[in-house]
Amino acid sequence: WNAKKGEVRNARDNGRLASFLAEVKDKYNSLLTTNGIITVEMLKAVLKDKDTTGRFLLNFGDTIVEWYRTSKARQTFLHKRTWQKNLRAFVHSLDKDDIAFEDINEN
Repeated sequence: WNAKKGEVRNARDNGRLASFLAEVKDKYNSLLTTNGIITVEMLKAVLKDKDTTGRFLLNFGDTIVEWYRTSKARQTFLHKRTWQKNLRAFVHSLDKDDIAFEDINEN
C-alpha cells in the first residue's frame, strides 16, 4: 500500500479498486436520487443486489424511521414512529404484510 498516493502497488488491483469505487458512487447517487435518503443498510443491500427498501411501503417506512432515530430530534423520531405504526396497522387491516409501490395508484 502506498499511503502517499492512496493506491496499492499493483496497477491491476488499482483498476479494480477504481471501478469498485465508481460503482459505489453510482449506486449511492442513484439511491439518493430515488429515495432522498441513504442508510448504510440500504447501500449494502444495493451493492449485494438485494435491494428491497425502495420497493415496499412499510419496508421503506422502517428505513425512514431508523434514519430519523439516528439523525433527527427525538420528537421528530417519535412522530415518524407513530406514523409508521398507524400505517402498518392500516396495511394489516387490508390483510397484507406490505404493499409494493407499483401496486399503489390513485384509485
